[in-house]
Amino acid sequence: MTVGSLFIIIIMIIVIINQRFYYYYRKVMVDDLMRAITTVDPEIDNEQLYPTLFWAYRCETREELNDANLLPLDELEQRLINGAIKRVGPK
Repeated sequence: MTVGSLFIIIIMIIVIINQRFYYYYRKVMVDDLMRAITTVDPEIDNEQLYPTLFWAYRCETREELNDANLLPLDELEQRLINGAIKRVGPK
């Protein structure tokens, strides 16, 4: 699996999750992104997961992440594509 296809899978999972909860607004909660990433890469640990979440939501601490606003799906997609995100588990 290439890095690009990992992004596509993550985004598609987010879209599916997002359709249930925030279909009209097309915005993503931190918990939804966390769930999507751990679904795609179940071997990822918190040390590797949180920097991705910090990058996506432009936060520096977990407290800021807890208070983060919903992120529009298209903006999240661009941030994930531009980030240095790597799969931890087998490819």
